[in-house]
Amino acid sequence: MLVFWFVLLATVFSIIVFVLVFVAGYLAISYVLKHIPANRKAAQPQEGIPIWVFSNGVHTDLCFPFQNEYFDWAGFVDVSMFKPDAYEWVAFGWGDKGFYLETPTWAELKPQVAFKAMFKLSESTMHISLYGAMHQPSEKWQKSVLVTPAQYKILVDYVQQSFAYDATGQIIPIPFVGLPAYDHLNDHFFEAVRRYHLFYTCNTWANNALKRAGIRTATWAPFAPAVFHHL
Repeated sequence: MLVFWFVLLATVFSIIVFVLVFVAGYLAISYVLKHIPANRKAAQPQEGIPIWVFSNGVHTDLCFPFQNEYFDWAGFVDVSMFKPDAYEWVAFGWGDKGFYLETPTWAELKPQVAFKAMFKLSESTMHISLYGAMHQPSEKWQKSVLVTPAQYKILVDYVQQSFAYDATGQIIPIPFVGLPAYDHLNDHFFEAVRRYHLFYTCNTWANNALKRAGIRTATWAPFAPAVFHHL
């Protein structure tokens, strides 16, 4: 019996040590790769198409002009789902369903939601928000970036490829769940592709879009601050 308890305690201790080492390593690597830029020599054009990158500290969104000469999102987003308005901007975010629908802030994170998200046990969703205007960029969670037409096309394609589509080629809405953190007149969720996990988060999704478009950004960004570090 004494041997049994010794083995059990040793096993529990080993698991705790492993978890602590793993978490420490994960945070250390994310910190280092946050400071190592992708597209290191890239610079913003003097003139271009304005896009916005913004976050609530948990999720990062990419925001585009609703209509311009390069793309009209009215042909992609069913605006009848939203309240009537003169929309100027459309924002997109990708993430785990549980995180997006149940965790608008870190304070509301539930252990079961975090566990399912970390280990690819949940589905993903695309979040669409429409805006009439954007405010001036803030120091921390809201940045304006100029991109070339070629970069803009890459970003548009990236966003479109993140949605799941039905047999008719339409994006698939998720019924509004009535959460007070979201305005169902301005926010809607849609089925998405890929699975969220520790190494591919909602912030990684946004950061990878910027990387693919040749914009200077973090090498890896599992957390929102890393996305903004080089912008």
